[in-house]
Amino acid sequence: MEMVGPQHQTEMGIAIQVGWSIGFVTLVGVAWFFRNWFWLQLVVSLSFVPFAFAYGIIPESPRWLLTRGKTEKLKRLLTKAAAVNGRDVEEDIRNLDFLKDKKGNGGKRTTTLFEVLKMSKMRKRFFNMVYQ
Repeated sequence: MEMVGPQHQTEMGIAIQVGWSIGFVTLVGVAWFFRNWFWLQLVVSLSFVPFAFAYGIIPESPRWLLTRGKTEKLKRLLTKAAAVNGRDVEEDIRNLDFLKDKKGNGGKRTTTLFEVLKMSKMRKRFFNMVYQ
């Protein structure tokens, strides 16, 4: 949703939901063809394997890159996006280092999931949310 402008966010939200609908309708046909639950589960699970390769193709969110302080990667991404759209952003990306200092986490250490799971109360809450 971040990669499109505000004028197209409604259409993108609808397009995302259409994918779910098509998936459910397709699942009925796949279930009719693979009547054994084992084979159905295997086919449905393996259908997501091609999406694992999309990780290297789909770029990170510009907002995420900025908040993580990855300004060089952000500059490359914005330059590439501007070239595709026929725009020039050289003047705009000069100030990214200033924004990184302003929007960054201020040198604070971020907490990982494993550190959160070390605390028993947080671990109980996490598994309660995940498995209920």
